[in-house]
Amino acid sequence: GIDENCDGQDLIQVIDNDGDGFANDVDCNDGDASINSSATEIPNNGIDENCDGQDLIQAIDNDGDGFANDVDCNDGDASINSSATEIPNNGIDENCDGQDLNTTGINELSSFKPYVFPNPTSGIINFDYSISDFTIIIYDAIGRKVNFSSIDKDTIDINEKPGIYFITLISKNSEFKTIKITKI
Repeated sequence: GIDENCDGQDLIQVIDNDGDGFANDVDCNDGDASINSSATEIPNNGIDENCDGQDLIQAIDNDGDGFANDVDCNDGDASINSSATEIPNNGIDENCDGQDLNTTGINELSSFKPYVFPNPTSGIINFDYSISDFTIIIYDAIGRKVNFSSIDKDTIDINEKPGIYFITLISKNSEFKTIKITKI
């Protein structure tokens, strides 16, 4: 802090404390040799390795669905992303729009208590229900309608590979009930 040679300034000597080749006047952390202005930034670790004032944030696709964690509302489930088909009324936001799709004009049947058996199933599903006139729609776990064949009015065969399916029964009054089943 003293100008001993009367040149108008004090001599400030730069020191490289961590031996990384960058002196303390340009090294943002002169106590760590892996942090300096030429260091390679490691994404998403919370450390500014290259002294640019910020950590490198890199989007990652954890579930492999083609949508990175910065746009995928559930990056742990490949069936949930911004281009997924929404399965109506199942309580899951498959397409990341912030809500489950509620079918307009359709009310959940409060008195309709269908019994679907067996569950899990090898493909043949039997229905025991309290109404006689309804439509059946089946969706897979990512919201696509799937094929099935009617064996009779109380039995269907899901013609798809093993997995999770949602059977939606819609009455002639536009009331519905959705049931989750597992095909083995």
